[in-house]
Order: sequence, then C-alpha cells, then structure tokens
Amino acid sequence: MRFKATRNNRFFCVGAQKSATTTLHEILKENHEIFLPNEKETKFFVENYLYERGKEFYENSYFNNLTGREKILGEIDPDYLYSDRAPKRIFKCYRKSKIVILLRNPITRAYSHYLMTVSRGIENYSFERAIKAEPERLIKSRFNKLYYSYLARGLYAKQIKKYLRLFPRGNLKIILMDDFIKDTDKEIKDICKFLGVTTDFTYKKGIKANSAKAPKNKYLSRFLHHHTWMRNHRYREFLKLFFPEESPQSKIIKTLRAFNMDKISDSGISINIQQDLAEYYKLDVEELSSIIGRDLLFWLQ
Repeated sequence: MRFKATRNNRFFCVGAQKSATTTLHEILKENHEIFLPNEKETKFFVENYLYERGKEFYENSYFNNLTGREKILGEIDPDYLYSDRAPKRIFKCYRKSKIVILLRNPITRAYSHYLMTVSRGIENYSFERAIKAEPERLIKSRFNKLYYSYLARGLYAKQIKKYLRLFPRGNLKIILMDDFIKDTDKEIKDICKFLGVTTDFTYKKGIKANSAKAPKNKYLSRFLHHHTWMRNHRYREFLKLFFPEESPQSKIIKTLRAFNMDKISDSGISINIQQDLAEYYKLDVEELSSIIGRDLLFWLQ
C-alpha cells in the first residue's frame, strides 16, 4: 500500500531554464525521502516520441529502483515551464502533483541562455543580433523554438498561468533564484516542507556559476548536443550494463563536452540592450508580481 501511495505522490520542478535547477536537482537527490531520476530532464512530457509510449514506460524507465524510504517522486526539467504540451500532460498523468518553479531575472537569464547556446556550437549571432532575430527564428522550426528562445522563455507570467489553470494555487511553489542563492539552506527547507519530506539531511554547499565557454570544435559540440543516437532505448539499455549507477549517455557526453570546451572572454550585456529588455519585460514582470504578491520590478532596474 505504501508503494502505491508513493507512486502517486509526485512533484515536478518545471523551470525556468538557467535558474539553478541543476543545483536544486543535485541537492534534492541527497534527501532519502525524495526520489529523482539519475537522468535530469527526461523530456517525457515534451517529446511526443516518449510521451506516446505511455505512463507505464515513464515509470518503468525512470522510477524503477526505489528503496522504499521515499515519500515523494519527482523530476526536474526546465522545458516543462516553457512547453505548451507539458502542463496538460503532467496534469493528465499526475493531477495531484506539486509544482516547483525557480525564476531568475529574465534579462540575465536570456543572456545566460545565449551563452549556453554558443557553447553548444549552434549560435553564430551576437547577442544583440540573436534577440532581434528571435521572433522570425522561432516561427521557422521547433528546433529554433527550443534553442533560440532567449526572450520568450523569460515571459514567466504567461507560462505560469498555464499551470494555474490546471493546478490549485496551493500546489505551486514559486522561488526566486535571488533568494535561492542568498540563503540556499532556507529555500531548501521551505521546498522540503512544501513537498512533505524531512529537512534533516546534508548536501554540498555552494553554487558555482558556469563560466562563459565556447566549443573547440563546433561540429563535435553539435553532435553531442543533438545525439539522437543516444536516445535509442535499446542503446541506452545496453550502456546501462556498463554504467548502472548513472545515466550512461549523460556520463559519456559530459566527459566529451568538458574536453571540447574552452573559456572565452565575456563582455556582458550593453547598457542599451539592458534598457531595451527592461522595457520588453515590464508588463510581464508586473503581472508576475501580482501573481506571487511581490514587487519584482527591481529586476529591471
């Protein structure tokens, strides 16, 4: 009976991208009352080829080695906030889920997203040119919508409302990355209380920002970030024979990515662009402030 109850007790951290979700994943993995897949970002609720395999496939693939001590099962995938598909699919499968959302200043988030895309070897534009070209780029393909959505992903109010239409407000916990960095212990305790699990556990301290990097070889970088060959289920099962403790494709790819990276000089965002983006985000930030009951206009100053 306990096993069934745990299976139905779910949470999802749905974003936002570049807002310390990887750090949160690593911390919550240390709590024995929480189960998270080794593979962060399964993409199950955004990728049709995965979702169409069904809920049973999802549970058997990512939640098949429970210890029996877990009180809640979860997943962290920042694409779930930006996705139009994910909220309805999550609700359909786990309608009593708790939703955790980490939010970062949308201007700095956009630039961090841009640097990440550069590091993947798939962005040749300057940041200024990329954000000007974004509207035209996004309508051309789903690939563009996923990777070049520097500004669109920062329209948080619009994205959060998709979850509020489905889940009770009390099932959503919204955290600012500013607060998470300032007092990580407090925010982690608050998240654990929200999830109904113990706050008495230890984890590695410190949040390190990723330095700006560019690939030594763009072709290799593109290959590693669009590894459809790694998504083949039979191939993944084969690799698990050799890497049982960690997602094998993640381990291999992380090693190759690190080898292929060089640090680059980063001049940051110009004052003019910051002012333009402050104007771009003003209405959405005002609406978000109303949703969470906190003035967030300091993001735009």
